[in-house]
Amino acid sequence: MSHPITVKEIKLEIRKATNRHDGWALKIFNEMLESEQRKELLMAKPKPKTKTTYIDDRQPRLKELQDLVGGLIQVVYADGGKTQIVMDEEGKIKGKPINLEATGVWFPDQYILPDVIVGDAVVLTKKGLMK
Repeated sequence: MSHPITVKEIKLEIRKATNRHDGWALKIFNEMLESEQRKELLMAKPKPKTKTTYIDDRQPRLKELQDLVGGLIQVVYADGGKTQIVMDEEGKIKGKPINLEATGVWFPDQYILPDVIVGDAVVLTKKGLMK
């Protein structure tokens, strides 16, 4: 009896297809991976709440940002660069829960999300933007 293919198995097949330079297989496995990841996201159990902090009146210090996100920082840009979203760069590795509020700032009005923000996040705008 066969078992459902896992995300780990799909990633292994993608690596094999890449090594063979097999573009057709790579495309199929990438589509399967996206499908499996979407299933995992939709079937995820409710996780602890995340916090989103908004700063627009001053530039925060690095240590403050690290404390707010709980780790080393990673920055992504939204709204044509007018908004910076700071998160824990290892948040996914650490298994932090999805932050729907910050993800919504990053990808407003999108039904299918190309990526998500996990864990606590800081949204910087106006005077809060890092240079």
